[in-house]
Amino acid sequence: MHQDLRERIRAATEESGITKPAFVELLRLVSQHYDKMEATITQSVETRVLRDNTPIEAIFDSVTDALLSVGADGVIRNCNKVCARYFGIPKNKLIGSEIVTILPEARGQSLARFLSPFMTSVDDTHIESDGHTVQAMRAGSKPFVSEIRASKLEITDGPIFVISVRDVTDRNHAESALRENEERYRALVENAPDAIIVFDVDENRFTDANDNACTLFNLSRARLLKVGPDAISPKMQPDGTPSFGVRRGHLDRALAGEHPTFEWLHKDSTGREFPCEVRFSRLPSDERRLIRVSITDITDRKRHEASSFAQNKVLEMIAANTPHDSTLRAICRYSEKIGKRFKVAIMRLDAKSQTLSVEQAPSLSDSFKLCLEFIKVDADSLTCGAAVHERQDRITEDIREDAR
Repeated sequence: MHQDLRERIRAATEESGITKPAFVELLRLVSQHYDKMEATITQSVETRVLRDNTPIEAIFDSVTDALLSVGADGVIRNCNKVCARYFGIPKNKLIGSEIVTILPEARGQSLARFLSPFMTSVDDTHIESDGHTVQAMRAGSKPFVSEIRASKLEITDGPIFVISVRDVTDRNHAESALRENEERYRALVENAPDAIIVFDVDENRFTDANDNACTLFNLSRARLLKVGPDAISPKMQPDGTPSFGVRRGHLDRALAGEHPTFEWLHKDSTGREFPCEVRFSRLPSDERRLIRVSITDITDRKRHEASSFAQNKVLEMIAANTPHDSTLRAICRYSEKIGKRFKVAIMRLDAKSQTLSVEQAPSLSDSFKLCLEFIKVDADSLTCGAAVHERQDRITEDIREDAR
């Protein structure tokens, strides 16, 4: 029973002069009843406070970041279990210690000023992916890079600062390694002798290219990254099939982890076509299907192969005693395959008259062949006559000008 109420009942009883045992016993029972009520209420309140605080402590300790509440004087009021792991100091020793022991950059200034760049409002629900980094200190004076955020709470005893600390050492190492890998990959791509482009299968466009690719296709990097394979390929391939619309399986094999290599006819921005050897390799990516495409211009190789094939065929014809005219026509045909739009003529030298005449020219028109009859072998003659006279190769850019 409340002390004031107890005193007032006692005084009233003395003034009334009532001394009957039954009445005095009744007052004693009332007093005991109130005492039991107070004890029950007190126990209930204590139990509810304990029950309510337990989840809060559990939540506080379950957070993966180190959390501290620090007074304006810089003394740590409370912290979670992660702090002990981060800083190598038991929780009971951290509580009551100064914040400068674990955040040395706070030394020599007020805590409010030190935390001002890292402050966020407790009502702010916007999540920032990156906080601000400072140097933190483990036990034994072992520094590590940490990311911190802070907020301020106003209570009756003064402001309390709630500080979140995250160890980002491993993350920084991983990001540094990733940057090194990217730089190494870029160096390999840029210094590769081949033209290299990265193709996004789903978007049907290129997402990266080295300088050799820009040179090969006569396109700027910006332009090349806005187009796809159709911009650098002719409508038809040498085998007579369309470049697109025919399922050849190269992409499917690359996406399955293989490295298909095949020949492909490409073209540059001027429309010039050239044969290439293409190699596909899938690049690792969680969200996109990317193919690394290595392209090698094999124009010279194809020309050499055609020349070697022609030589072998001519030798076979000579060994088989093939008629002279057929052998010469074959030489013209094989020679024309060395370069696109080549027209070849084999001419016979008349030593007596010192003139040249067409022996075989299967791709030239009859009117053109007439112009090449009885060409004088002389220094001032047409290119072919001058070449024979000087016994060296001669080249003219425009035979119409040469004829004048």
